[in-house]
Parts: sequence; structure tokens; C-alpha cells
Amino acid sequence: MTLTTCDFPSLSPLFDRCVKFNVDCVYTILTSPSDEEYLKQIKYLEAIGQLEEQLDAMQQEMDILQLDNTNSQLSLDTTSSSLLLLSSIVTSTASNPFSSTTTVATDTRMVKRQRTAQGLVATVARYLPNPASEATSPRQQTHDRPPEKYQWDMKISKNGTMVIQTNIKSHTELLDCLCNGIRTIQQPEFVPRFWDNYRPKNPILSHVMQIYVWKRYGRSRLKGMYLSCSPKHSHQHTSPDVSPDDTHRIADVFANPSSLASLTSQIFDAYADCINLDLLNIHVPTFRRFFVTPAHERKKKGPLSTSAFTMLSSPPSSPPDPPLKPVSSALLALCAIACTTTCKHFYQAVPPHQREHLGKLFADKARALVADMFDEPTLETLATFVLLAYYKHRRSQGPDFEFLVSMAERLSPLVKEQLPAKPPVCDDQPPWATEAQGEWTLYERLDFQLSKISTIVSLHCVRRKMLRKGYADQSDRSIVNKFHDHHYPLSPAHDDSEAVRRHILYHGYLRQLNKDCHEAAHHAPADNTGEYVGIVGHMIEMSMRRWYASIPNSFKLDLPLFEYYGPDLLTSSASQQPTSRWLQLFEDAPDAIPLLSTLNIYNEYMLMAIAHISRTPADLETCEAIATYWKEHYLHVDYDFLTRQWGDKWCQRVKKMEKMLQGKIEMMQSHCLLAHDLGDDTNSSNPELANLPISTAALVTLLTSAYSGFNDPSARIAVYSALNAVQILQFLRLRHLCLFDLRVANNVWTILLRALKFGFGNKDMRTLLQANLICCLSMVRDEIHWLPNRPSMVDFVKDMEQEYKEEFGIA
Repeated sequence: MTLTTCDFPSLSPLFDRCVKFNVDCVYTILTSPSDEEYLKQIKYLEAIGQLEEQLDAMQQEMDILQLDNTNSQLSLDTTSSSLLLLSSIVTSTASNPFSSTTTVATDTRMVKRQRTAQGLVATVARYLPNPASEATSPRQQTHDRPPEKYQWDMKISKNGTMVIQTNIKSHTELLDCLCNGIRTIQQPEFVPRFWDNYRPKNPILSHVMQIYVWKRYGRSRLKGMYLSCSPKHSHQHTSPDVSPDDTHRIADVFANPSSLASLTSQIFDAYADCINLDLLNIHVPTFRRFFVTPAHERKKKGPLSTSAFTMLSSPPSSPPDPPLKPVSSALLALCAIACTTTCKHFYQAVPPHQREHLGKLFADKARALVADMFDEPTLETLATFVLLAYYKHRRSQGPDFEFLVSMAERLSPLVKEQLPAKPPVCDDQPPWATEAQGEWTLYERLDFQLSKISTIVSLHCVRRKMLRKGYADQSDRSIVNKFHDHHYPLSPAHDDSEAVRRHILYHGYLRQLNKDCHEAAHHAPADNTGEYVGIVGHMIEMSMRRWYASIPNSFKLDLPLFEYYGPDLLTSSASQQPTSRWLQLFEDAPDAIPLLSTLNIYNEYMLMAIAHISRTPADLETCEAIATYWKEHYLHVDYDFLTRQWGDKWCQRVKKMEKMLQGKIEMMQSHCLLAHDLGDDTNSSNPELANLPISTAALVTLLTSAYSGFNDPSARIAVYSALNAVQILQFLRLRHLCLFDLRVANNVWTILLRALKFGFGNKDMRTLLQANLICCLSMVRDEIHWLPNRPSMVDFVKDMEQEYKEEFGIA
């Protein structure tokens, strides 16, 4: 019984009432038992027809397989290729949504293979139905149909080169082929990977290889950011001498509130004019409105000319009037950070030789002011702690840095509760909504900066634990992952300047680049462990190319990546695209963002290469020697002998690899026991547990496969990246000095020095590498000259000079 809406109510007088009241008419239809039986028979006949079509398709495939077996006798080494070609035979019963000729009997493809002197030749031919032979059997249809007008010919040469030729001349023909191929993939539940049947898989080794190489990649990024806080370079630093006259004038400035307000205001204005990623720590309009003393609230004695201390060159005749508003502790902390940079915008405000001393005074005064209101959950208190912590980090002062971070972390949720309700974003906002939105923007950016420096605090703790124990716990390894992400993206505010908006967008693009490279390194397939490092390098390179192609044109240079435009590295001949075009593109860039995006591409690739390429050729020999020793003595390994023969560092590496492999084996054993509902004492009779690989061969594979030399293609691209990065860094020092990055220069130095140690290239190319090493060392020296308050970097330059002398035999 069904209820059916009447379509024609006016045809019967029974439906006049429905028509009169203008309502839908619903009437009842009763089906007899004979009708129901007839409907079931129709469904059964349709099912039988589908089964017959499937049987015909299976018969066709069997005929094709028998024909191929009689015509060609292939050896075992070509079996996987043959099966792979056979997978393109189309036998589908589903209808093609793009074509009307889609039945099994009218769509069949055959694969013909033969061996020639050039290699294996395979022809994929598609056949159309013959109307005169439609009544014949499926076997006759397969052999009597004429070939279609387009074919696919694939030739595989002995060296592995594949050439595919086809006479398809229109998109319609190509689309028809692709649609039939899609049906082939959609028919089974999964597409089998025939080549996996001929190579044993090792899931334990694959997983450990992913973890091991991925952790080294993350650790290389960690060291790039951790360089300034490394205990290797920590020592007691002596501040540069300040003349007694300068000391007296600085004391007068801090004793005079009006002069201090003028100096801090000028430093803040210079800091706001310098657009870089450090500026994104605050929201400039809100910070200026809340913490910078407005000009109309203080009485000036005169404008500052060339220096903030010009007005104090002689003692004032009368004491200045005090400002109406005291200097904020957050502004003092920001001025302390400004004194740790090499920004040229501060040359007029603060002389370079006085920056360290003045920055220390700013930090001490901010610390004294915030000491009385450390328990007040306000934006000023939070900003002071966050900015002071960042200043201590730049000064490599670990204990104070950790204390300030902990105070800021306690205050952050309390400050968030005190903020006003977040208004919706719209074009026409009232003044109160604009101020509330500004407070939220300032808080979010301070919290963003706090999350970054909190990560550094966690790394400090892990570093100390590693130095104390000699290894890192499993739970501490997750902290390394934080260097692959910036927690959450920044968002521009409605009152941000256009330059700040572009930097925020660039920050989002850069975050996506780090995420893509991280995922490529972590999810790389590890079946072929002998080429795993090459696979990782290739996947990261492709991720970078896709990222660079996806960003807007105003954020990148119109040059292909990973190509050097100086003299050719192998022939030393002039390139088709001279270096002058590089310089012209640099000059035509709207700002420094296209240079920074290209430089970050090269820096990310160098980080990957540093993680995977050995430091010296001796390291590769050591890996092979340890692998040989492990094969011979894996049952009785003498770790004391390993330490004496190859050093404690390699002994710890071997122990770490063995621990990782053993932990993975134990985890898989426990999973197998749970899957079979077995106890802990019944693992010997389980065949899956018996087939688990031992760590001997796996550890040897890790030693021999996880390290590579400069014969790898990724090493050549890394050298190109380093040479191009030198040109960009030189231009940044000429036009955008504030954006010079010491970490990139450090990575360039590492890549070029390792290339020389491995004897990469011919004599002319090694001369080119040496010249770029000298240029890189000169830039770092000049940067450290203007940044004397980074004691770790001073020792780092000495280490670079010593490495250069040892490499070239200079006494």
C-alpha cells in the first residue's frame, strides 16, 4: 500500500473537493501479490544480466593473458613491468559519465610486449566494436576487431629510460583514454602495487628511518635558532668601554624624566620605521597610544637633532619640567631590545658604541618599575615581561630569561580575562570598539611572541638534561617539533600600515613553507632505504617549488629556483643569464620581501642538506667501518672498543639507533600480542612475531643509508643555494641592513666548507667556493662589529676563522 499524490485531480469527480479547496490530493494504490512477484522477477533479471557481463569480462581477460603467454616469454626481471602494463586493460561494467560507449563488450584494450635490442617495447592498443561481428563470441571479438586510430607505445631502454609515444591529436581523444583508465582504477577496491611483491618490506626499519632522518632535520633547524644560546660559546663577556663623558650624559638622561621620555619616543619612532619580523611582536598603534608618552603631554625643550645626546652635551641651565606621564616600563623594555640590533635607523638616536650600555640601563629600569606591579594583570605588565625576556634571550642570559618567561606565562591568562569583549570587525567602528580591537591585537601578538620564547625555554631544559644524562628522553623529542611550526598565524589589524600587512602575509607564507617541508620530511616513503636521503631531498625540493609558485608575484623574484647565475660550476663558463639580471631584479623589487622569501627557500634547503650530508669524508668511512664491525660482532659488541676506536660521539649514536630499533620491535610485538589476544608468555609460537626483523641488519642500514656525501644530487643543489644566498645577503647589507640574518650566513658557511672538504667540483669551482667563503666571513665579521653584545657570536667568528685556516693550511 502506497500513498500517491494525484497528478490530474480534475479528470475525476472524486477529486472535485480537492480542487475546490485547492489542496494536494493523495489517494491509495493497493498492489496485488502477483504485482509484487513481478517486481522481484525484474530485479533478479537485472542481477543476472550484470553477472553475465562480469563473466564475459573475465573471459576476455583470460583470453588476453593466454595470448600474451604464448607470444612472449619474459624473464623474472621484467615480470613486474608486464604486470604493471596489464593493469591498464580496461574491463569495467560501470558506465562512463563522459562517454556513451562504455560497455564491456565495446571497450577492450590489449597489451603487446616484445624485447628488442634497445630494451622492452610495449604497445597498448584500444579496439572498437565491429558491427558485423557483434553476434560472435567474446574470443572472436577480441581477435577480429580492427585497431583504433590511436595507440600508446612505451619503450623501456636498458638504462631505465622510458619513452611513451602516441598519435592522440585532440583533447577529446585524450579525455576518452583517461576516462577509461579511471574506470579501471575505480573497479577494484584497491590498485595493487606489483613491484612490492618482489622486494621484502621492513616496516620497523622504514618507521625508524623516518624518525631518525626527520629528527636530524628538525635538530638542524633547532641549532640555527639555538646558536646564540649554545653553552659551547658561553663565557664571561666584558662590555665595551664607555668614555666618562658619555657615562655622565647617559646618567643625566635617565635622571631627567623629560629627556628620558624624548629619547625613548625617538627610539620607538625609529623602531616603528624599521619594518622587520621583530616588529610583529607588538601592535604599533596600540602600543604607541598606551605606552609611549604623547608629544602634547610633555613640554619639550627642543627637537632632537642628530643624536639624542646633543641636547645634553652641556649641562642645562635650568632643570626641565617633568612630563605629565611617566615613561612606561613596556616602552623601556622595547628600547632595550632596540639596542641589541644592528638597525641603521638607530644611528641618529643612539651611537653604536653606547648601545650595549644604554640597553642594559633600559632593561634595569624597566625591571625596577615592573617589580612593584608584577601581580597586576595589565597589558603593560605582560608586555614588559615578554619584551624583557626577549631582551635577555638576545643577551644569552639564561636564568633571567627563564624567570621572566615563567612570570609572563602566569600573567597571560589573567590579562586575557581582564580584556574587554572583543568587538566584531567592521569598516565603521566607534572609538571604543577601535581601542578594544587594538588591545586584543596587542595581546595576541604578545602571546604569539611568548609562545616562541617559551619554546626556547623548553629547549634550554632539554639541553641541560641532555648534557647531564648524555641523551634525550622520548618525551622530550616532541619539543623539537615546535621548531617546525609557529603555533598559530598572525592576522593583520585594520589600522596596520601597508608594510606591516605585507610582512604579516609573508609570515603566513613562511609558516606554510616550514609546514610543507616538515610534512615532506616526516612522511617520506622509507621502503627503499638505500636512497631514502635522496627521496627526502627531492620531496622537500618539490614542496619548495610548489610553495614558491603559489605565492603572489609581488612576494617573489622572477627567477627560477636552484639555478646559479654566475660562472658555471663545472665548466667555469659564463652563464646565459648573467649576474647583472640578479642585481636588476633586486633593485626593482618593491621592498625586501621578495628577497627574504627567496632567501628563506635557500636557507630551508641548506638546513635539509646540513642534516643529511656528513661533515667530512671521514664520517662516511667511520659509518662503513662501524657497520662492518657490527655485522661481525653484533652478538658481543664491545662499546668500550667503539669509544676508543671511533670516539664517544659515534658510540652514543650507535646506542641511540639500537635503542630506537629495539623500542619499535617491542612496540610491534605488543601490538601483535593484543591483536591475537595472547599472553606475554606465548610469543614464540606466533608466526608474525617470529618474522619480526632483528636490529642487526636494520642498524647497519641506518649507518650506511642515513648519511650521504656530496655525490648526492641534493648536495649540488645545496651548493647552488648557498652561492645564491651569498648574493642576496650582500644586497641586503647594502640596501636593507636591518634584515641581515646571521643564521643564514652560518648555514652558507657550513655548506660551502663541507663542499670543499669533500673536494666538490674542479679547481676553478673550488676557487669560487673559497671566494664566497671569504665573502661570508667578511659579512659576519662586519655584523658582529656592530653587535658587540652577543658574546656567543664573537667566539663563533673565531671558530669560523680557525676552520678556514685549517682547511687552507694557513698558519
